[in-house]
Amino acid sequence: MTHTKPTTLALIGAIGSGMVGGFYLAFSGVIMPALHQLPAADAVRIMQSINRAAVGPAFMIPFWGTAAVSAALVTRGFGRGTKSVLPAVGAGLYLAGVAVTVICNVPLNNKLDAAAGTQLAWEAFTSGWVPANHIRTAASIAGAVLLVGALRRRK
Repeated sequence: MTHTKPTTLALIGAIGSGMVGGFYLAFSGVIMPALHQLPAADAVRIMQSINRAAVGPAFMIPFWGTAAVSAALVTRGFGRGTKSVLPAVGAGLYLAGVAVTVICNVPLNNKLDAAAGTQLAWEAFTSGWVPANHIRTAASIAGAVLLVGALRRRK
């Protein structure tokens, strides 16, 4: 495999998309089910704390860094032949997950941050946040899989 700029971008995109997708998967499979076992006031307080921690560099660098790499892959991918389409689609899927995050999850996080820890607030939050998280999880992981597939095709 030659290490050209598109190959390097696809590798970084695959790693980042997989990392971010794994982070979301932890929420879908472990964190949210565990929070649902707690009283609403505790679940709200813990999720508020998680949301504040998530805007730190440990998550923001992979999240936005992968978005930047993905935007480059999409930009250079279409119209350059079939070898460039697969990474562009994979990167586009990651960017779809970013869009879900910005349009759905972040506003719900902000609303929860201002909410009292009531059962009603928790149910209103989770009824939209959890399905949106499943979507961004699937998009990020599918994006990583396609980017890895694109790298394998370049061999």
